[in-house]
Amino acid sequence: CRSMGKADESLCPFSSFQGRIAGTKGVWVLDDSLSENIILCRKSQQKFFLPIDSSDALYSTVDINSWDEKAEKGHLSVRLVQILEQRGVPLDFFLMSADKGLDWLDQFGQEGGQAHFFEEVLKRHRSIIAMNAQDENTENDDMLYRMASAELDPSEPCYADRRRRFIKNTVDKIRKKARYPMKDCWHVRMIPDHLQLLQEGEAFVAVGAEIMGSLSSAEKVLAFRNPSYFNGDLRTLNLVKYEKLILRANERGGNELVQKAIGFFKNLQANIVLSTLGYESEAERLSGGDFDGDKAWICYNPELVELVKDAEPAVRPEPIKVHETENKLAKDATQVERIHFARHFKNHQQQLGYLSNTLDRAMDQFEDFTTSPNVADIAEQAFLQVDHPYPLCVVKLETSNQLKQLSEPHWVINQAHTEDDVNVKVYKSTKAMGKLWDHVEEKINLAVSQSLGCCEPNQQIVELARSQPFEEKRREKMRQAAVWYRTQIAECQQRKMSVEDIGRKSQQIAEEYRIILILEPYTSEDDRSLAAAVLYDQCGDKKSFAWKVAHDYLLHIVARSQ
Repeated sequence: CRSMGKADESLCPFSSFQGRIAGTKGVWVLDDSLSENIILCRKSQQKFFLPIDSSDALYSTVDINSWDEKAEKGHLSVRLVQILEQRGVPLDFFLMSADKGLDWLDQFGQEGGQAHFFEEVLKRHRSIIAMNAQDENTENDDMLYRMASAELDPSEPCYADRRRRFIKNTVDKIRKKARYPMKDCWHVRMIPDHLQLLQEGEAFVAVGAEIMGSLSSAEKVLAFRNPSYFNGDLRTLNLVKYEKLILRANERGGNELVQKAIGFFKNLQANIVLSTLGYESEAERLSGGDFDGDKAWICYNPELVELVKDAEPAVRPEPIKVHETENKLAKDATQVERIHFARHFKNHQQQLGYLSNTLDRAMDQFEDFTTSPNVADIAEQAFLQVDHPYPLCVVKLETSNQLKQLSEPHWVINQAHTEDDVNVKVYKSTKAMGKLWDHVEEKINLAVSQSLGCCEPNQQIVELARSQPFEEKRREKMRQAAVWYRTQIAECQQRKMSVEDIGRKSQQIAEEYRIILILEPYTSEDDRSLAAAVLYDQCGDKKSFAWKVAHDYLLHIVARSQ
């Protein structure tokens, strides 16, 4: 807490953390009922044995993977939409969720649309800065952020084009994964009820008083873990409130158990506590989850909870026996064996992605995927693949042959954008994912049309370029540079270079001409600003070359004029 600059070091803001302590790995929870300086570890957390020696740094060091300070905002996902639809949630609910999550799109044509646009640009700009990335996307984001900050007129050609691309790319990222935000939905860490106060099918949820929403009045909560592959992996659990847990503790163990319950439950603020009673824990019923750090999507929004129909818990296949190669100690393995194992791991990751994408399509292709043996086969193999057994998990030949004969849902093909799409049979999906895709497509087109307007060069920059004398020879050199730049980019596109390679080529040309046209010929900032304005004026209808070469000077011109 001290290192993070917390004002009151006596109040720890974290309820739990995932990490490693000596030979143990998992999640530890703040528990006031424990004696001072006591850390308890479950037997299941021990991964390898280390002799107790407090002087050994390996033994006494806590390796923190992640803190649980607050619950993360929950979203829908492709698999979650498909399972919720199968469990009785109507299309209108998903459309309403998409509308609420993309309400900023509807505000482009309204008063204050520029302010809403800047807020969305600022969100992405901050996230890119946090990732500390350095690529073409970073450069484009930085340019758009600067343009929006300077309150550039939306009719400016380059700014208008970047606005359209921002709208399209931002919304596409959301709809491809169906990441529509929902009220009273969170991602929280799963914690076992070691005091066994919760019965089967019960849960305790803590998300912090400031964001709890309707939690105090909710009676049920939906729980879902990613990845999930079966219809029954979405669980509806009965919520038990803190006061009721304390009453149970008093009835079963008196004051001693009450103090343990208070010390354990009162500090939680980003967790769901699940029952450990029954033939398997609730974490296991959530697609084979565990309590060593897994997170769950939870939702206690009564509008959604009441729509979800009950389903039997998923019947999962028996796990594959661990291959002898995986049990071999690293110190006993040869370098060749290690390389082979690393390659196998990469292949397993790719196979898991393939099986998950295949399952997405199959859930759309079959009217009731819960009764389809083909969907069941894919789901079982994907589930088994998660733990990376050494042999690759593959679907049956019969399943593979039948899937090849089926058409692909249009929302899957539209987000793939491969050259082979012309050879693929496509059908118009009428399920929730297909309807959502089309609904959001209409919103994108409307927002883009509202942001188009009439494109005109920025008048402040053009006026400066034409108000002062400038050597005609240099003016012509700038015009030719702009033409050559467009020719080079067009040739790259004709050669079908990747977007990343074209971006690097574009940036390289811009940096060279920044020196040739702006920095070397002029020394004063005023002269360089004038040169930037002239370059802008010589770029014809499309001004992207001028912005790439001299964006800082052009923005200064706009800012000074305001």
